[in-house]
Amino acid sequence: MIALSAAIVSACADEPVIDAAPSDAGVLIDARAMLDARVPDDDAGEPPVACDVVASDGETLERAIAAASPGDTVCLAAGTWRDLVLRITQHGAEGAPITIAAERPGETIVTGTSAIGLGGSHLVLRGLVFRGGRSAGGTLLATRSDVSTPCGHCRLTELTIDGVDEGVEESKWVSIYGDHNRVDHSWFAHKTSSDVLLVVWRPDGAEDHHRIDHNYFGDRPPVGEGAETLRVGTSDTHDTPSYTIVEHNLFERTSGEIEIVSNKSGRNVYRHNTFRASIGQLTLRHGDGCVVEGNWFFADGAPGAGGIRVVGGGHRIVNNYVQGVRTSSDVRGGIVLMSWESDAEPTGYQEVVDVLVAHNTIADSEQSLVLGAGSSDRAPRRITLANNLIGGAIGAVVRSELGIEASTWAGNVLHGDALGLDETPGIRFVDPGLARDGEGIWRPDPRGPAIDTAAAIDEPLAIDIEGHRRDGRADVGADELVDAPARLPPLTAADVGPRTYDPRRRD
Repeated sequence: MIALSAAIVSACADEPVIDAAPSDAGVLIDARAMLDARVPDDDAGEPPVACDVVASDGETLERAIAAASPGDTVCLAAGTWRDLVLRITQHGAEGAPITIAAERPGETIVTGTSAIGLGGSHLVLRGLVFRGGRSAGGTLLATRSDVSTPCGHCRLTELTIDGVDEGVEESKWVSIYGDHNRVDHSWFAHKTSSDVLLVVWRPDGAEDHHRIDHNYFGDRPPVGEGAETLRVGTSDTHDTPSYTIVEHNLFERTSGEIEIVSNKSGRNVYRHNTFRASIGQLTLRHGDGCVVEGNWFFADGAPGAGGIRVVGGGHRIVNNYVQGVRTSSDVRGGIVLMSWESDAEPTGYQEVVDVLVAHNTIADSEQSLVLGAGSSDRAPRRITLANNLIGGAIGAVVRSELGIEASTWAGNVLHGDALGLDETPGIRFVDPGLARDGEGIWRPDPRGPAIDTAAAIDEPLAIDIEGHRRDGRADVGADELVDAPARLPPLTAADVGPRTYDPRRRD
């Protein structure tokens, strides 16, 4: 149980707030174990491509891949490849994958009507550029070679997909099947077609253990429902755990629909991502027990850009920073806790319960915190809101639709034009003295009411959003004020995408 130095604000004050796995909730906050099992960053760089075979036509390429052994690298010659369709079934080995790579990363350009499917195990696709053209069959890249042959322990790395499927009504760029796959250091830009850009498919609800990291997602105009940038799972298997990690990605001006990131499975982690000028939110739409930690959200003047929207139970929403939200919709805002349905269908709104919202900062925003949003009939319950800092709120700090039930407030410092709630234990309505630093980030007054005043909790958040250690008297909000450079600052385009070539280069 997460113990807080505050009273439960409810007529049901004798009901536990968060007690590991309440029998009627069926969810478990096991985020600490998930975060302890961190994947090594290994972001120091990629070794040069060492080609065993260089193919200059499709027939030679297919023969070389079929003959490859674990540890071999088959390269596509530099130049333009048109209408490249590959369905690869092969098996590398742990520590010795079979790699299909550009001879020189960034100089093999794939266009025309193309698609690549990887099936088997321990395969790597590296360094190709897909520019213009169309995806064959509606999906450009997939980690399966046919419907019965997914890929396990496979990797898509240092790829560029730019402007593919222009004029096409709908298409997917990357479909992930299988298990223990990774999509990293790639560049995805200018998708104008409908449908999701990158999707994790979970046809049988088995654990996935994928990692999606250090990618650039950019420049997608508003399209409409179904045009998520990233989706993990589907409604029909949302009640099973995926264990997918999404981290260190930059989402910039990617505005396909309200769910920029759409979570539809359990036990996933979204951490250290940056969202800039993207009209939408990171949305936990279905599934339980997810972690949203250490993410940066900058609306940058984009109307409707927001932070985090929450459905489901057992989530941890911690150490996030949201800035500049401008919206009047009750399902958009800094942090939005949705209402839920008593007998929700798989596509409905499941119970919002046992959610920890702690050490978040929301600055200069409309609808900083929305409670019980949407049109369902049940209010979120057993919510813990601890040590959150909201300053410079435009209008009321809190928009309470159905509100929350049997919940705890502790150590929060909130300020704006109005609170939006009655006086509540665990909330201090006082100005934290936010001021912008040289990077444009709102920081609290070092002598103000947010400093050294966080409430104690059983499982304190030892590290802040920037990677600094919190001291024994922690500050309220995502940021622990220290005189040291950030270890985890907001991401820019220079921090993500391919490391061995510039994906924006056109020569």
